[in-house]
Amino acid sequence: MPIALAVAVFLLFAVFGARDRIDRAAAATILAMSGGRHVAFAGMRTDGGRWILQAVHFEDATASISVDAKSASIGLDWQGARPFVTLALAHPRLTIGAKTTPALEGLARTVLHAPPVGRGLHVQIEDAAVRVVGLRERPIVVDGVSGTIDNGLRRLTYDLHGTLVEEGRAYPFAARAEAEGRTVVHRWAAAALPAAVVGAVLHPGGIDVHDGVKRDVSVHFTNARELRADARLSGGTVVVDGYALHDVSGGIALDRDELATNDLAGSYGQARVSVRGDMRFGDLALMRELFDTIAGEPNLQTVALESVARAVVFAKYVTRGDQGPLAVHLLDVDPREPTVRFDTVLAGDRVFSGAERTSSMAARTGAVAGINGDYFDMGGTSAPQGLMIRDGMLIHSPMALREALVVHRDKSFTFNLFNFSGTVTTSRGRAPITIFNDWPPGDVAVITPDLGKVPASSKVTFVALAATTKTGRYRVESVSPLTAGRPPSFGLAFGPLVRAQLPRPGEEVDVHYKITPHIDDAVAAVASGPLLLKNGRWYEDPHAPAPGEREVRWPVVGVGKLPSGRLLWAAVDGRWFDVSIGMTRPEFAALLRRFGVEDAIALDSGGSVTMVSRVPGEDVATVRNHPSDSGGERWVANGLFVYSSAPPSPLADVLRTRAIGLIP
Repeated sequence: MPIALAVAVFLLFAVFGARDRIDRAAAATILAMSGGRHVAFAGMRTDGGRWILQAVHFEDATASISVDAKSASIGLDWQGARPFVTLALAHPRLTIGAKTTPALEGLARTVLHAPPVGRGLHVQIEDAAVRVVGLRERPIVVDGVSGTIDNGLRRLTYDLHGTLVEEGRAYPFAARAEAEGRTVVHRWAAAALPAAVVGAVLHPGGIDVHDGVKRDVSVHFTNARELRADARLSGGTVVVDGYALHDVSGGIALDRDELATNDLAGSYGQARVSVRGDMRFGDLALMRELFDTIAGEPNLQTVALESVARAVVFAKYVTRGDQGPLAVHLLDVDPREPTVRFDTVLAGDRVFSGAERTSSMAARTGAVAGINGDYFDMGGTSAPQGLMIRDGMLIHSPMALREALVVHRDKSFTFNLFNFSGTVTTSRGRAPITIFNDWPPGDVAVITPDLGKVPASSKVTFVALAATTKTGRYRVESVSPLTAGRPPSFGLAFGPLVRAQLPRPGEEVDVHYKITPHIDDAVAAVASGPLLLKNGRWYEDPHAPAPGEREVRWPVVGVGKLPSGRLLWAAVDGRWFDVSIGMTRPEFAALLRRFGVEDAIALDSGGSVTMVSRVPGEDVATVRNHPSDSGGERWVANGLFVYSSAPPSPLADVLRTRAIGLIP
């Protein structure tokens, strides 16, 4: 493939000088004026209407490409009114110095965008030798390249074949561009190529490929943006930031931006490592960072890395210690990705819901990943205990002294304690508002349809409200004791502690409430606790829920912030002694700290722990961990989820046509 580029460059500077009368001085002058330097040939003669140059040498303007040929034959023909130059190179030697790793797109773009000076050229190459230096410790050698290159009417076509030589072994390849209608289709193919050579040209930074073979290599494109490449790696050694994975095999497809695989696997020590998904090269860097930490975990058994969506990466690894196995599940999310957003989901879209499984919430809202949320009234109303905001709207008031996680409009995350307060002012007095969509009220509660069915209570009076044109002012529609349940409604529930007289139907009342500290820019929030890390240090939360569970090994789940602004979501299975024994809260905090987390909070743990994500090639997020309840995934009150608006990858079909197995 480099021969096509090098010859094209040679043509731009060496061929277009053909004229009816040509002599040595004129040829040299035209070659130099075309932009080349160090252009030389030992002699020139004519032979039946062709010009023969002997001992030709050329370097491009950057001295990164040089061409040497014993002879070059130049002929001039005409296609109608257009001149057509034929150049025949016998046994040319090309040296290409690559100072930086070329991108596949750049290679294609160079082929596709030959400058206009190259129009009207027909090149015949016989037994060329190419050396590419600068990419690796030893050069890439291509030998025996023969074929033709045509650049007429701005449509570059070619038909080349040759052999890449590596450590004494020959790997034949072919490169062809054919006109199909008004489009030129480029196809490059090889039955096998050494993985190290291909890796030297294409690998992302921090990843080196050694040994092994890439089989059934094919590259197809009509323009640089639609370039696709496909191959199967067999028996390779891949070094990721110094960590060597051996016997790496599997299918790989890539284009200008992304890489896709569904069965790439190898070994790191005793651990089996797999990589799946379609990922941009930037997302591959997230995988590398995760693997860098995972590789340092003791007694690794398995490691699995997956691309879930743009800037969303899933990882699972299993270790085995003296106490038993540990199964750790991670989601690494970069909020800076424009196609990523966060939100909470309320079970059944009601506070009093009867609960819902995390996977169901993800499926019905189209989430690509997520985890369970707050502690809740298990076995009762299933209402979450603390603060909840969904799509920028308050759903449930915070619980005093219970930490909450807030997602802001700029997609940053903060952890804090929040308070709720308010007042209702009527013509007959004022009363404090102390809760929002919570039950039962002592003073006054704000009730919205998000609560669900309003329970019956002989000690509570419901005041139905209708909005007016003035913010915070409402008209009283009815005042009635809750002797029976009421369908979802908007209004105020006056509890037994209220001393002021109730408002009258038809009058207007002022209702004002607030959350402090102010979070007017919040788009989502979910409560839980305890706070685990603060400024990179273990935090002994004095108001942690279930404090007796601090030193208990059990399933745990939480969210942490990385210094880069990314979010790390983690779930550790427990209570299954053959799967995972779980972690104490301090152990869980230490785990998050090893991944670089500075601030972290735990969510509802135990049997509620659930992590879901979209498996590569699938459309719906499914459960990825091993919930500890004997009945499987628990029904919970709410969850925190990741959404992606990124369009399907052009490589998605590659994933769908390959067998999809379960992560070990």
